[in-house]
Amino acid sequence: MTTMRNRRHRPVPRGSRGVAVVEFALILPLLVTFLVGMVEFGHVWFLQHALTNASREGARVGVVYRLNSWGYQLEGGKKVENTVKKFLGEELCNYHKVKVEWTTPEKAKTGDDLKVTVTAQQNVTLLLDALIQWFKPGFKGIQVGAVTTMRLE
Repeated sequence: MTTMRNRRHRPVPRGSRGVAVVEFALILPLLVTFLVGMVEFGHVWFLQHALTNASREGARVGVVYRLNSWGYQLEGGKKVENTVKKFLGEELCNYHKVKVEWTTPEKAKTGDDLKVTVTAQQNVTLLLDALIQWFKPGFKGIQVGAVTTMRLE
């Protein structure tokens, strides 16, 4: 009968030494790529939610802002853009090159739609960029955006 003590000190077959190290070296790049991909996906998902909330805040400010007798005020549009950029923060806006667009009918009146579009550019990390460039040359990053439509009050 073999005891636990004897099993621990059993010699390793000659042909299998270092196999674990070689297998780990082969699988490590795949694991690192998978991990970095998960982090990137999380960042894009966060950015998408932040843009959605910012576009809602901008649209809300835009629809509540007062109208004059000639229609929607230009200052109202600037207020929308400032609200979106303030909601996202200066650092996020500069890093992702956030763009804010708003559209209303020419002579907007109460009940017309205000459409706020917020877009941003998400660049991927160097490791993923090299991998993506191999499959899709000319890849410049991921365009992320959100659109909110609300009625003017």
